[in-house]
Amino acid sequence: MSARLAGVALVGVLAACAGRADRAPRAAAEPSPEWATPQGRLSTQLELAEQLLDLGRTREAMAMLSMVRQETDRPLLALDVLQARATLELGMAGEAAAILEPWLDNPPRDADFHALLGLVRYDHGQHDLAKQSFERAIAIDPHHFDAHNNLGFLLLGSGRPELAIEQLRAALELRPNDRRARNNLGFALAATGAERDALDVFRAANPEPTALSNMGLAAERRGETEQAIAWYRKALAKAQDHAIAAEAIERLEHPEQGDTQP
Repeated sequence: MSARLAGVALVGVLAACAGRADRAPRAAAEPSPEWATPQGRLSTQLELAEQLLDLGRTREAMAMLSMVRQETDRPLLALDVLQARATLELGMAGEAAAILEPWLDNPPRDADFHALLGLVRYDHGQHDLAKQSFERAIAIDPHHFDAHNNLGFLLLGSGRPELAIEQLRAALELRPNDRRARNNLGFALAATGAERDALDVFRAANPEPTALSNMGLAAERRGETEQAIAWYRKALAKAQDHAIAAEAIERLEHPEQGDTQP
């Protein structure tokens, strides 16, 4: 999706809602007697579409949701949320906003809706409104992983790492092994100067060269060029083919070369 840190390959990112954190992994839905009823068929189709989205098969999910849309003649929140999520993951934030817009006059009490609305608003540069949406999602469902993670990411990007750490720790309580949230937490800790803790978090989420390179990126963001180069060199010492570290060193040691690019 498009809501991510530009040019950064190793950092945790905002992510579209992938279901609430308290859901256990589900087996593929099987046909049941409910399939014989229109409501049962609709529910099964929506569940299958959500599973496809969770697996990253966005275009397949979109095709299924489009088929459901053709068969439905009434507004349906669950359908709109899933279709907006799929549309956003395909990079079409404007279209996703248009799908959610009819619900804004009387916003539903639905955490997935508000978490997704936050992503759409973030993508449009409406960071204050996005923050409000993520907070609303958490108020409705305190166990909503994506809302905590995405709010933490937003707070980190707006220069409030201490508040970001709170949200990211809450996210990791819900999904302790999530790589995105761990990387986000690592960058938030590094932004406060807690480098040892940041490195431990990065190491828990990444191979050693990537963890060291992330430390370099964190130092670079703080404007500490020499320290950033030192971290990138440590990454290269672990993996000589680590392209991101090599490119960063070249860029930082020879900034004039970047200025001459067309």
